[in-house]
Amino acid sequence: MIELLLIDRKPTDIWKLLIPRKNILLAEGQGFEDLIFYYRDNLYFVHEDGAVVGMKRPREVEKIAPDELWELLFYAKDTFDYDDQGLFSIGSILLEMGYLTEVQQNQRKSYRVELVDMLDSSRVRSFELQSVSFQYALYRALLECHLLDLDGGESVEYEVLQIVEISQPLQQMHT
Repeated sequence: MIELLLIDRKPTDIWKLLIPRKNILLAEGQGFEDLIFYYRDNLYFVHEDGAVVGMKRPREVEKIAPDELWELLFYAKDTFDYDDQGLFSIGSILLEMGYLTEVQQNQRKSYRVELVDMLDSSRVRSFELQSVSFQYALYRALLECHLLDLDGGESVEYEVLQIVEISQPLQQMHT
């Protein structure tokens, strides 16, 4: 059984688990603490603290040197700062991006997803997903956190606690 505790991970680590490696241009471990990736027609800069800025993807972005990417961001007129727009959670940013996770037919498993309210750790939500990829389980977990935050207003702040691979599904959703 695989168990992945996510609550203590940095936002850049969460993004790296979600975004296909082929779309990542620059990641921590390459001498940078931030993450740069592209999706569809946009380029995204994820700072270590979780702040995300997007801009139109330049042509042949894979050939641009890292320092030039940062310069492009600094001088680009079409940047979109998600914090400035009031979008702080990864789930809200994914929705704004129009992000859809890739379907990975050969990596389907069942997972139990656990979410925790950071303002009241006694509030834990869990649900199961059958025959999905880990990336899809993470994607759904992040979207669910965003929806719970919307429903709860400023009195809740849900985060993904963990995603656990399961061999036998439970029969009902626990809240």
